[in-house]
Amino acid sequence: MDVAAVAASTRAALDAHPSTWTSYADVCSANGLDRSLALVIARQLTPERTGDHWFRIRDSDGVYNAPTGDAARGAPARFSRAEADRALEAIGVQVLRQHADPERKLLWMHGEWCLAGR
Repeated sequence: MDVAAVAASTRAALDAHPSTWTSYADVCSANGLDRSLALVIARQLTPERTGDHWFRIRDSDGVYNAPTGDAARGAPARFSRAEADRALEAIGVQVLRQHADPERKLLWMHGEWCLAGR
């Protein structure tokens, strides 16, 4: 799997759809990968690879999970769940009890990105 291509594809989708978030499973689907690889992709798409969109890629329920091992490596606090939720709210996506607004979820359906709320 070409993680750099997956990261570039994900950045492009999120660039094209402001005030949204997506899941690792949808990122898999959009890149021709089985959705069951979502956890593998989550481990590979580090915040550095996804750039300014790091906080917009979450689990299927809209919960941000900080990259595994960040604390052990002394990673910046900006990759924490609390900071990710604040950043998502700053771009206009409500977060309630750590879950991003499901109507602002960007889904991969029928070969294209679609907003869940429409």
